[in-house]
Amino acid sequence: MAAARTLPPRAATARLAAALLVPALCASIAAPPARAAPAHTATLTAAFLPERLGAGTTIGFSLKIATAPEQALSPLTGLELLIPAGLSIATSDLGLETCTPTRLEHDGLGGCPPDSLMGRGIAAAKVPFGSAFVTERAPIALFSGPLRDGRPQLLFFAEGEYPVLANIFLTAVVAPATAPYGGRLTIEPPLVPSLPGGPDVALVELNATLGARGITYTERAHGHTVRFHPRGILLPARCPRTGFAFAAHLRFQDQTTATAGTTVPCPRHEAPGRPSRTSRARRRTHAPSQTHSLPSPRSHVQTRTHPLPPPRSRARSAAPTSTVAFPLDRGAPERLMM
Repeated sequence: MAAARTLPPRAATARLAAALLVPALCASIAAPPARAAPAHTATLTAAFLPERLGAGTTIGFSLKIATAPEQALSPLTGLELLIPAGLSIATSDLGLETCTPTRLEHDGLGGCPPDSLMGRGIAAAKVPFGSAFVTERAPIALFSGPLRDGRPQLLFFAEGEYPVLANIFLTAVVAPATAPYGGRLTIEPPLVPSLPGGPDVALVELNATLGARGITYTERAHGHTVRFHPRGILLPARCPRTGFAFAAHLRFQDQTTATAGTTVPCPRHEAPGRPSRTSRARRRTHAPSQTHSLPSPRSHVQTRTHPLPPPRSRARSAAPTSTVAFPLDRGAPERLMM
């Protein structure tokens, strides 16, 4: 019987090391690398009011920005908001007049025609104040601006009061977008210093409405001034199977990015004069043979007999003049300063 072969000490050590290292190396290759937590995250919610297909509506959206605990706040330097296909801002009856950036920057809200107002909102920003941060909230007004490179333009104006006393002005260009979106609002927020030589303020929340809700225009008819409510942005007559998709792409000063998205479910109601598919099928099945004429659609122009309210005072006040509840998250209504 042949004697067992004995390996030299050096060869045995090498074989033992290979037996231990190969499984560990394979495990390290198979295991995916751990991903670092994003520096900033964003949450987007949206809603329509009213929710009727084929009727005018107001778009409400809420954007919230959170920063990881180990990360420093970073100002927002770019925002791209994508809205669903079929919602056309350019073809709506909003913004019968236009406001120029020069007038808005120099004269504030009073420099824009009342019929150029297209929406309202409120923004919240973190402002460094000593060793802590203070949250400042500022009302926002959205106006129709002049065309920019042949495309519609929205003008945003925010009034900061405390601790940063500043008026913030920015623009948003409306451009087409690829499916499932139909429009893209590109915004480049300016950097706003908290103190001379200090760090810039960081946006943490933006709530806004774009549409006819709470907006009244005027026109001259037969020698009289008539007040009316615009119809707003028209919802498509049909809803996509997956609902109306919104998205937001954010860019920060520290070169990081964040993305958020949301979908508004299909409304359960259609515009007056447009029965739902179920009711149309039921009518074809159970309705008698006689014919019925549909009522004529109601005009969106509504006249008012009470006088115009006084213009908003420029005096600073700690309390808002009025508020409106808009169900942005279908659970807890957001309250927007008017």
